[in-house]
Amino acid sequence: MESSFISEKDLQGIENDLRSKPICDWDYPKVVIFIPLERTMSYVDGVLPSFMNIARRGANFIWADYGAVAMTRNVASFKFLGTDFTHILMLDLDHQHPADIVERLAKWVIAFPEVNVVGGLNYGRRPPHAPCAHIKLGDEWVIPTQFEHGTLTSVDMLGTGSILINREVFEDIEPPWFIDDFSMWETGYFAGEDTTFSKKCRAQGISLYVDPDVSSPHADYHFVTEADWRRAVADGYYEQRH
Repeated sequence: MESSFISEKDLQGIENDLRSKPICDWDYPKVVIFIPLERTMSYVDGVLPSFMNIARRGANFIWADYGAVAMTRNVASFKFLGTDFTHILMLDLDHQHPADIVERLAKWVIAFPEVNVVGGLNYGRRPPHAPCAHIKLGDEWVIPTQFEHGTLTSVDMLGTGSILINREVFEDIEPPWFIDDFSMWETGYFAGEDTTFSKKCRAQGISLYVDPDVSSPHADYHFVTEADWRRAVADGYYEQRH
């Protein structure tokens, strides 16, 4: 994204205007949040406060029953099209999302009306914990190692952990929009719903953008052993408490 068309000051002014009123009172964009539900809420002590903080800012929510994530994204998207909201922000449940993530992503669709899909830069739970944003160069998929901050980066595959989507995307692309593709199962690879959604966008000429300054830490589990305790002792845990 060429940031030369708008100054950093003007961009911050847009964000400040959004912050000046509750999300539900915005004239544009009219944002509704969707959270794909899990049967049990993992890492609740780490992730629940972030959702509460977002809700306190006047966010609207749309819900779909528990089920396969790709299916629930489609169900929520159909519901979204039956409302007067202009954008849906999908936030995965196993992330700590910034309290102001709605404002920070929404400013881009005001500053650049051509931006129909924009997300935060998140990282995979499994090693090597790579960015969930890839670029295709010829037949090769490349994971960028550096992102320019203060602007957007155009990518060819964008993770759906925190992604803001214009309703026009769902109107332009034939459903289902989100699919788990197991056609390459014999190779040990499958394409999740984020990959297939990105592919459908590219086929329709819809660009995907990532904001490297918006990131939602990905929750992961850890099995505690004696080594963890001894590491805490060595790091001075008990001394710090006195």
